[in-house]
Amino acid sequence: MQRTLVIGSQDSDHIWGSELARIELIEYGDFQCPHCIEAHASIKFLRKSLVPQIRFIYRHFPLTAIHQSATRASVFAEAAGRQDRYWEMFDYLFENPTLIPDFETSGLAETLSLNPRQFAEDCNDPALMSKILNDHETGHQMGVTGTPSLFINGVPFKQHINLPGLLNACSEILLKEGGL
Repeated sequence: MQRTLVIGSQDSDHIWGSELARIELIEYGDFQCPHCIEAHASIKFLRKSLVPQIRFIYRHFPLTAIHQSATRASVFAEAAGRQDRYWEMFDYLFENPTLIPDFETSGLAETLSLNPRQFAEDCNDPALMSKILNDHETGHQMGVTGTPSLFINGVPFKQHINLPGLLNACSEILLKEGGL
């Protein structure tokens, strides 16, 4: 059986940036992974500094064997997305990882000015878990075994994820395609 690689965006993806961007950055991550947490600041800076040349897609790849609350955090992000607050929740979870096990839906909804009743209902919707499992499966199809796993224009980024390395990789792409 031949496997199809899932490169590019899918209908269920949350996308930050323009479809016309010359750089597509896809991260498979886990909100409790220390390496993802470390990479978050660099990726966030890159997202904001390379507008409109970059689009960013985050796919959930919770490592449940070692991060017991990672799937729960992914559900929180997806539920916030239903109120158009995915990226706010995304940043909040990465910037407050030690609090994730103790989050209650009502307090988290209040923190991000979400409708608490809708947020609680959405957190219990099986469709969100299906989306997270689909992300995980696409990660396996692309060869992801750990987090963070990054793809830049469909090519695995094999270096340590830090700002200088990401800026260098993106600059090379932009220069090859006609300048910054």
